[in-house]
Amino acid sequence: MFNSALKLQRRANGKVQKKWKLFYATDFESLMYPSFTCCYMLGMFPYKINALVFETSTPRYILSSINICVCVTFLLYVLYLINFCECVKYRGIPINLNRNSFYILSGFTAVVTYILSGPRMHLLQTIKDISSKLPSELYQKLSKLIHAKDLLGSLFLLIEMPIYIKMNIHFIIKIYLIYITLLTFHLDMLYMNCVCILKACFKRINDNLENMREHTIYHPDKICYKQRSPFLLIELKALKKQHLMISNTVQMLNVIFSLQLLATVIITFTRITFNLYYQILYWQTDKVLINVEDYIYGTFLLTSLMYYLIKIMLVVWACETGKNQALQISTTVHDVLNSIDDNEIKRELQLFSLQILHRNNTFSAKSLTVDATLLTAIMGNISTYLLILIQFLNMKHYCDDKIARNCKKWKKWQLFHATDFQSLMYPCFIFCNILGIFPYKINGSTFETSKQRYILPTVVLCILCIYELEVLYEIDIARTIKFKGVPKTLERNCFYILGNFIAVITYILSGRRMHLLQTIMNISSKLPTNSYQKLSRLIHAKDIFGFIYLIGLTMFYCYTLDFDNWHRVFVPYLNLLVFQMDMLYMNCVCVLKACFKRIDDNLINLQKHVINDEPYLPKRIYYERRNPLLLMKLNVLKKQHLVISDTVQMLNMIFWLIVWACETGKNQAMNIGTTVHDLLNYISDAQIKNELQLFSLQIMHRRNAFSAKSFVMDATLLTAIVGNVTTYVLILLQFLFTTPLCNGGLAINGTQIAF
Repeated sequence: MFNSALKLQRRANGKVQKKWKLFYATDFESLMYPSFTCCYMLGMFPYKINALVFETSTPRYILSSINICVCVTFLLYVLYLINFCECVKYRGIPINLNRNSFYILSGFTAVVTYILSGPRMHLLQTIKDISSKLPSELYQKLSKLIHAKDLLGSLFLLIEMPIYIKMNIHFIIKIYLIYITLLTFHLDMLYMNCVCILKACFKRINDNLENMREHTIYHPDKICYKQRSPFLLIELKALKKQHLMISNTVQMLNVIFSLQLLATVIITFTRITFNLYYQILYWQTDKVLINVEDYIYGTFLLTSLMYYLIKIMLVVWACETGKNQALQISTTVHDVLNSIDDNEIKRELQLFSLQILHRNNTFSAKSLTVDATLLTAIMGNISTYLLILIQFLNMKHYCDDKIARNCKKWKKWQLFHATDFQSLMYPCFIFCNILGIFPYKINGSTFETSKQRYILPTVVLCILCIYELEVLYEIDIARTIKFKGVPKTLERNCFYILGNFIAVITYILSGRRMHLLQTIMNISSKLPTNSYQKLSRLIHAKDIFGFIYLIGLTMFYCYTLDFDNWHRVFVPYLNLLVFQMDMLYMNCVCVLKACFKRIDDNLINLQKHVINDEPYLPKRIYYERRNPLLLMKLNVLKKQHLVISDTVQMLNMIFWLIVWACETGKNQAMNIGTTVHDLLNYISDAQIKNELQLFSLQIMHRRNAFSAKSFVMDATLLTAIVGNVTTYVLILLQFLFTTPLCNGGLAINGTQIAF
C-alpha cells in the first residue's frame, strides 16, 4: 500500500513536470518556470513548490547564504582593486565613477534580494493565488512574451560573455561582472513578470465587467433581468474583492522591489550615459577607455547600450500598460453604471468606483513612479550629463591643441467659413495627402482606406528609410559628411533619427488614426455652424500660412546652402511632415475643446432653466413638468462627455508628439466639473441630484489632459522647454568661449582637468 502511494505521488509529480512547455503555459508555475530556474541557478531562489504552496528549502537557503557571502567578498575585493591597488587602473575619472557606481549598486541589489527572500516568497504565493483564476488561453498569451524575453535575454548575455572573458582585467572582476549582470537581469525580469501577471488580472476584472454590461444591454427582458440581478450582484461583489486583493498585491510588489528598482534605474542611467560618452570619444579621438581589444570595443559598447535601453523600456512598458489597465476598470464601471437600472447594483457600482478612486494602482519605487515620464526623465538627464562630459572633453582637447601649437476637393469648402468637420480640416488633409501621409478617402461621412493612396506612403517611407541609413552611415561611420564640432553632429543625428521615427510611426498608425478621425467627425457633427466658423479662422490660417512659410524657407535654403539633390528633397520633406502631423494633432485638440465647451454651455442653459422659471406658471407645477426633460438631457450630456473623454485617450495614444491648444482644451474639460457643481447647488429634485453626482464622479475619474505617454502637454511643458533651452544654450556658449579662453592662457594659469 505504501509503495502504491509512492507510485501515485511519482506519477502526479511526473504529470506536473510534463505540464511545462515552452510558450504554452497553463498555470503560474509553468509561466514562471524559466525565470525561477535561472534565479535558482544563480543562487537567489531559496524556495521549493509543494503542490500549490511556496516553501523555504533549507539546502537552497544555505546555498543562497554561501552565494551572498562570496558575492560580498568579491565585491569588496573588486572595489579594493579598482580604488586602492595600483595593479588595476582605469583610464580617467569618468570610467572610475562608472565602474564604482555599477559594482556598488549591483552588489547592493544582491544583498537586498537576499534579505527580502521571505517577503518575496509571500508575494509570489499571493500572485499565484490571485492568478489561479485566469484562463489557460491568457496564460498562453503571457508565456509568448515572458518565455521569449527571459530566454532571449539570457542568450544575449551568454553571447556577450566572451567579450568579458577577452577583457584585459583581473580574473575576479571577470567572474563578478558576469555573475552580477546575469543576476540583475533576472531580478528585473522577475519584477516585470509579476507586473504582467497583475496586469492580466486587472484585464480579467475589466472583461468580466464588460460581459456584465453586455448582459444588461442585450437582455432587456425584465423578468430575465430580475432573475439575473442577484447573480450579477454576487458577481460584482466578487469582482470588487478581487480588485482589492490585486491592489494590495500591487502595493506589496512596490514595497519589496522598490530598492532593487531604484538601483536598476541609477545603473541604467549611468551605464547609458558613460557608454555614449565612450562611443563619442572613440569616434572623435579613437581612444579606447576599456581594457579590451580595439576590434571588439565598438561591438561591446553597442551591445551594452542595446541591453540597457531594451531592458528599461520593457520594464517601463510593463508598468505603464499595467497602470493603464487598472485605470480602464474605472471607465468600464461607469459604462456599466450608465446602462443599468437596478438600485442595489448601482449602489454596489458606486462603492466599487469609490474603492478604485482610493486605490492608486501605479507601479513605483519609493515614490518614483515607473512609467513613461520616468523614461522621459532618464533620457533628458542622459542628454544633459552627456553634453557636460563632452564639454569637459572639448575643453581638454582645445587646451591640448593650444599647448601643442605653442609647444481630393470638397464642394462645401470655403476658406475661413467651415460648416462641418470635413470643410474645417480640408487644408490639413490636402497637405497631408500631398506629403503621402493621408491614405484615406471620404465617402459621404465615412473615412475609408484607399489602396491606391496606401502605395505612395509605402514607397515614400521605404525611400526615406534607405536615405536616412545612408546619411547616418556617411555622418557616423564613413565620415564623408563632416560638421563643425560635436554639437552640430549630435543635432543632425537627432534630426534624422527622430524625423524618420515620426515618419515610421505615422505610417504604422495610419489605421488607428483613421478610426480616431472618424470618431472625432461623429462627435463633432452636433456642433453648431458658428462653432465651426470660429474654429476655421484659427485652423485654416495656421495650416495655410505655416505651410507657405515652410515652402518659402525651403526654397531659400536650397538656393543659399550647398545641399546635394537628396538633401534638397528629403530635409524639406521631413520638416513639412513633422509640421503637418503637429498641426493635425492641434486641430483634433481644438475640435475636442469645442465639444467640451458645447457640453458646458448646455449645462449652463440647464442651470438658467432651473433658476429662471416661467412667470405665468406656478413654480412647483412647471418644475415637475420640466423634470423628466431635464433628466433626459442630463443623461445625454453625460454620455457625450464619456465618448469625448474616450476620444481624448485615443488621441493621446495615437499622437505621441502645441501647448496653447492642449492647455485651453484641458481647462475647458475641467470647467465642466465647476458647472456641474453650480447646477447641483440650484437643483432640488432627488433624481437629478443623483444623476449630477454620478456625472461629477465620472468627470473626476476621466482625466481629460492631452498627453504623450504620461507627458502632459500644458503650460508646464512650455516652462520646462524654456528652462532646458536656457540650460543648453549656456552649455553651448561655454563650448563657444572655450577656444578664446584656451588662447588667452589657460596653460599659464595651470588649470588642468584630468581624466
